[in-house]
Amino acid sequence: MGRSYIQLRQDPTATTKQKAGLLNKQGWAAYLLNGDALIIRYPYDPAATYSDMGCNTETYTDPEMVEVETLGPLTRLEPGAHVEHAEIWTLAKVDCGPDDADIDSALLPLVKAAARP
Repeated sequence: MGRSYIQLRQDPTATTKQKAGLLNKQGWAAYLLNGDALIIRYPYDPAATYSDMGCNTETYTDPEMVEVETLGPLTRLEPGAHVEHAEIWTLAKVDCGPDDADIDSALLPLVKAAARP
């Protein structure tokens, strides 16, 4: 836990699973692995209701994997209607350390360059 960012690290030797969810008003999440970054941008609606106790972002890890999941607002649909949940993905090579300042300098410029969904 940093002052600005919550990070979840996958541990192949872990004996338990870990899932965490939150209401992310910033509208982005990132996954980093060996100098590669997947940055996911997605909409946040302050007037909306989100599932899973108000979460629009969830992470999960077990000894074999990490998952980053985004959720759209709860929406009642009539038969034949549809809804979209758009994500914008950016893949980039980054040199990013674990501190908030590292994330600010390595990832924020990429987040700001991506268009909002």
